[in-house]
Formats: sequence, structure tokens, C-alpha cells
Amino acid sequence: MFAYDAITGSLTGLGTANAQVSVQIVDSASNGSPVRAFAGLSCNIGFTSQTCGSGAVEHLASLAQDFGATVNANVTVIPAPGAGSFLTFNGNAASYKAALNGLTLAPGPFPAWSISGGTLTDSATLGGGLTFSSGAVLTGGSLIFVDANADATVDITAAGSPLVISGVIKQTSTGQTKATFGVDLDGNGSITFSDGSTALIVAWQIVS
Repeated sequence: MFAYDAITGSLTGLGTANAQVSVQIVDSASNGSPVRAFAGLSCNIGFTSQTCGSGAVEHLASLAQDFGATVNANVTVIPAPGAGSFLTFNGNAASYKAALNGLTLAPGPFPAWSISGGTLTDSATLGGGLTFSSGAVLTGGSLIFVDANADATVDITAAGSPLVISGVIKQTSTGQTKATFGVDLDGNGSITFSDGSTALIVAWQIVS
């Protein structure tokens, strides 16, 4: 046997406006052997909104280290009869590391998960709102992404017909603009850096 996975979970309120689901997965080499990884996912599921939390910790004996991460997100969809819908969301993520067996994953206030021990290596937040046509085609919106470790903030807007997605990348601590970019829905466009140099963006990837 190469792996032993134990999966447990619960589901309550199915068919109501506040259903709750929770799943935990434990990975080890065999039943009763030391845990190699532990992951959890929990969600509040309503008719128009969903709030979910997740987390995972991996014990890597070969590196004598632990690695872990948590992700929490909230999504709300507001339908506009005959005119599409408006989606709002916000979320956060964090990553951790520690010496072997130094991280512990546990359920937090439902549906969040939390990691204790070790060192926080990065954290990020994402929030915004998007509008969609009745055919589920993106028609506009805005996003803000903040990465603490990179000291970076990215402001993104989508507008126009045909739709153009444009963004500004700033150093969070100083507010200084580091780059601006614009792409179409296929992810093709260009980016201009603060020193005046430019590069193409093809299929969402920066190419020289």
C-alpha cells in the first residue's frame, strides 16, 4: 500500500437556505502510521451566497519541514432578471512553514480553518465585483489583489465593448506605480513598466 487516506465529513441543512458541508482528509503511508498530510474544507451554502474555508498541512520528512496554507472566500450572486447578474466576492489566503511536525491545522469559526505554529510566509487578499450578461459573458467589473510578501497591490478594471481588462501594479508600502497593463478577454495585450520598457502579454503570460 502506497498511501492510506481517511476521509470524513458532514452535511446538514440540505435544501435549505443555509446548508453546511465539511470534509476532512488525512493522508498517511498506512493505517496507524504517522500523518503525512491533513486537509479540510468547509462551506456555508445559501441560495445566492457561499462562504467557504479550507486549509492543508503537509509534513515532509525528507526535508524535515512542514508546509501549510489556508484559503477563505465569500461569493454572492445577485441576479438581475433578463439582464444577467452581479457577482461580488472577497477572500484571503496565507501560507506557513515550520520544522517537521511544527504546524497544526484545526477548524476555526465555521467555515474557516486555521494553522498554528511555525512562521507566516505570505498572505494575500482578493476582492471585487463582476457583472455578467444573461448569457454569462463578462461585461465589466473591478478587482483588487494585495500580496503582503511581495509588497504589491494590483487594481484591475474591466470595461468597454469589446471588453478591455486594464490594471495598475503598485508597491503597497509607497503607492508607487510599478507597471500598467491592458489585455483582451483572451489575455492578449501589453504591459508597460515604470522605467518605460514594454512587453507583450500573450494568453495571460508576459513575453519579451
